Amino acid sequence: MTKHNMFAMTGESMSTKTIYGISLVLILGILVCPLNVIAAPVAEVVVRRVAQNFLRHQVERFGLWANDPKPVVTKIQLVEHEGEPIAYNVSVKPSGYLLIPYHDEFTPVVLFSYRSSFEPSRVTQPDSVESWILPEMFSTHKSIQKLKEQVGANKSIASEKTPVGVSWQFYAAEPATPEATTSKAASSIVYATAQVAPLLTTTWGQSPYYNYLTPAGTGDVGTCAHTLTGCVATAWSQILRYWRWPDKGVGSNSYAWNGTTLSADFSQSVYDWNNMPSALSSFSTSTQINAVAKLMSDVGIAVYMDYGCSDSGAGVTPYTLPTYFNYKPTQAKHIRNDYTSSTWFDLFKNEFDAVPGRPVMFSSVNSTIGAHAFVADGYQTDGITSKVHLNLGWDGWYDAYYDVYNGFTTGSYFWSGSNQSIITGIVPNDPKDFSLSVSKTGAGTGTVTASDGGLFAWNGTTGTNGYATGDVVTLTATADNGSTFTGWSGGGCTGTGPCTVTMLSDTSITATFTSVVALSEAFESSSVPTGWTRISDPAGTWWFGTSLGTNYTGGTGGFARGSNYGDQPDAFIDIELRTPALDLRNYGSVNLAFKSVLNASTADVDISENGPAGPWVNILKKTQGSFTESISLNMTSVAAGKSNVMVRFHYYGTMGSWRIDDVLINGLPLPPVLSVSVAGTGGGTVTSDPLGTKPVGITCTSGTCTTTFPYGQNVTLLQMSDSLSTFGGWGGACLGLDACTVAMDSAKGVTATFTLAPKAKIGSNGYGSLADAYAAASTTDTTLVYLLEDTLSLSTVINKKLNLQGGYKADFSRTTSGVTTLQGVLTIGTGSVTADRIVVK
Repeated sequence: MTKHNMFAMTGESMSTKTIYGISLVLILGILVCPLNVIAAPVAEVVVRRVAQNFLRHQVERFGLWANDPKPVVTKIQLVEHEGEPIAYNVSVKPSGYLLIPYHDEFTPVVLFSYRSSFEPSRVTQPDSVESWILPEMFSTHKSIQKLKEQVGANKSIASEKTPVGVSWQFYAAEPATPEATTSKAASSIVYATAQVAPLLTTTWGQSPYYNYLTPAGTGDVGTCAHTLTGCVATAWSQILRYWRWPDKGVGSNSYAWNGTTLSADFSQSVYDWNNMPSALSSFSTSTQINAVAKLMSDVGIAVYMDYGCSDSGAGVTPYTLPTYFNYKPTQAKHIRNDYTSSTWFDLFKNEFDAVPGRPVMFSSVNSTIGAHAFVADGYQTDGITSKVHLNLGWDGWYDAYYDVYNGFTTGSYFWSGSNQSIITGIVPNDPKDFSLSVSKTGAGTGTVTASDGGLFAWNGTTGTNGYATGDVVTLTATADNGSTFTGWSGGGCTGTGPCTVTMLSDTSITATFTSVVALSEAFESSSVPTGWTRISDPAGTWWFGTSLGTNYTGGTGGFARGSNYGDQPDAFIDIELRTPALDLRNYGSVNLAFKSVLNASTADVDISENGPAGPWVNILKKTQGSFTESISLNMTSVAAGKSNVMVRFHYYGTMGSWRIDDVLINGLPLPPVLSVSVAGTGGGTVTSDPLGTKPVGITCTSGTCTTTFPYGQNVTLLQMSDSLSTFGGWGGACLGLDACTVAMDSAKGVTATFTLAPKAKIGSNGYGSLADAYAAASTTDTTLVYLLEDTLSLSTVINKKLNLQGGYKADFSRTTSGVTTLQGVLTIGTGSVTADRIVVK
């Protein structure tokens, strides 16, 4: 994709979205005289100024233009429609165009594209952007001319206070000085920048490949092997692909076309979303081509497509998707004429700002050559102009940003000349019964993937996916470098391995990722951060804080920007920003992460093991401009175990700037040691879960056993007494009698005490031998003696009344079949013996 995807986030969630906060431009001087905005023709010199200012403003507010920090105007072409001048087609280097109106009653830039071209000759080509934008501008201009005649030729109906009037002041004003980048008039305007990057990732078209399953053309519709899919089918199909819904259609449809009957049973159609790529080409597989073509064909039949070899047409209604593709009946059609400029744009903005964002079906009618349907899927606004991104369904080549605001400079005049309509509220009727939510906790970072291909992504929030009753979902956690996954909690998930959940209710699970932060800096202050070092040169330096304007790095609040001084915009600069020196001797792994936007020149990230003295080792070099990036660098080999580590951000070259934010250096300390000691008079075994790293695991029966675990790992210790002992309890890092969990955030020591069980018990009193128990027995009453399931010596003459019960375990719970063996000779004197489960040998 081109520059307008620079703000797409990570993770695919379903939509990519970036919203920017308000940015106030300081008043640099007294407001210069406003332009004459009384619906006058615009001179070419003004057009060039508007174009240059617009391009500069785009780069400053929204980032690189087609990967170029300094796009330039290469050609200005006057465009006529029906013999009258209507616009200027401004070509841009390295690519793209601006459509600037001939009359200043329109917004200064009606349409623009980062990479495609505008060809006025395509005005007669159905489905082209030229076929509706030029007739629409012509019709609107005529309507305004008529209004002027009604109110009187000498009476102004224009107002420089309207949004379009303000935008002409902003873009058409001369810079205050030759060195200035913004005019005094422009610098006095307060504006708020916001953007939702295009939601669609597809750049589909009508042929070839996409029409692989459309009917052949004969007779009146032309002769061709496959007719075109039609703009309506292409637009709806791209929206369906965005939602990846439904799995199967609903019902069926058939109709007569060109002497035959076209039909489709949608209930038998299975849509293979995973094999529908962003675009088809000669490199696409037959499976991919068939998957996309099947969707296109079904949608075409659903809308009663009138197929043709040169153009295919159909109506656009809010009922197609709910009827045949199981979408919610929330879709509504809106006519442009029913809305003011601001409320019309708000319809788009509300859809794109939703979570997840909702693409909009857009159609525009031309009374001469028909209509075109396409998808609106993003916007740019700065409070001066408001444009929506259009996916025009021509393989991405003619996608553009269109100013839908259309406030015009006619004061109170309410424009009603548009033949546009949109459909909003396009949402799948996804019958997911239960939600599975996965939250992240801990200082570390990582991802959680689901077995159905879903990705739980979070940016301080919880990721949620929906599932039907009985769906079985396996979750797998993967830690980023410098972090470790320490375990699940909730939803029946424990441990660190994959977790399987059967969806029978709404379920919430927490994934814990651990890390130790060595350095974190968000550049919120305008001062050099504490401990950091800024190295400037005569032509440039680093600035910090929230007053620098919009944060394009993907972060929030303040950021750091390295660039030229304003009076030396093209001079060579060589500037550095260095972190504090860090002691990483206890680290086993180290990672550097930061957000970045580079506008030309060269950007290096270097590391020194010897503080500011160097030498500096390069770990990243960027020599071309780049969009918003989240950069992660593994520094383990050069930083782990070192005591004086310093990182520098080195920016040098001419033009441009380097913006960085959210610098994080984190990692994991060397694996801590767990020591387990077995103590006491008895015997038993202690094991660990998980086993450990080196040596493998704890399986300790005597003395002291040691092993190491990844830093932050939760380790469960389990004890098992032998048959003649009981567990007396934990000591050290564990307490109590139950299984113990130890967080390995440092070296830990644990003691397990096992106590030898008594051989016999009378009541609650225990005795070390049968002889001792006999000595304690009553001389008058019968004594009940419990005997351990063991072999006991027998050498006493029984002169007391005894009830001997054998087969007891160490805790003196009784087994169902155990016995006690008496070794020796049983001699009964004046007493008596009642025995149960006793064997005498």
